[in-house]
Amino acid sequence: MDKLQASIKQAMLAKDAHKLATLRMLKSAADLAQKEKGADLGEADFVNIVRKQIKMRSDAADGFTKAGDSDKAAKEQAETVFLQEFMPEQMDEAELTSLVDEVIAKEGIALERQNMGRLIGLVAAAAGDKASKSDIAKLINTRIG
Repeated sequence: MDKLQASIKQAMLAKDAHKLATLRMLKSAADLAQKEKGADLGEADFVNIVRKQIKMRSDAADGFTKAGDSDKAAKEQAETVFLQEFMPEQMDEAELTSLVDEVIAKEGIALERQNMGRLIGLVAAAAGDKASKSDIAKLINTRIG
């Protein structure tokens, strides 16, 4: 949350209205979650809020792209970039592939379509905040063929 507050201050000083609005929306979502929880948010809670905000904007950008409104899609994609700075460093494809192989070996699960949901859940639990379920699903789907 301190990093968010510092980023809001930087955006104000730089007079970057678009980034400032995006960061304020994130702060508002975090404050609402904190109020609902009744206690301070932990790092994992904050990352989940950021992840939800990124997903909302990515979905909106896809919708605008399909509707042919490239200006609004670009705006949503820019907001996604602003929010990415609050996510922990993500695993690269090689690390994620290694983790998938490790989970398959450890759990003894066959790399088949019928096991995909279970495998995604296990890999997501092992990866924590360092990989999104959609990235995991894409990788597993590619490997299944």
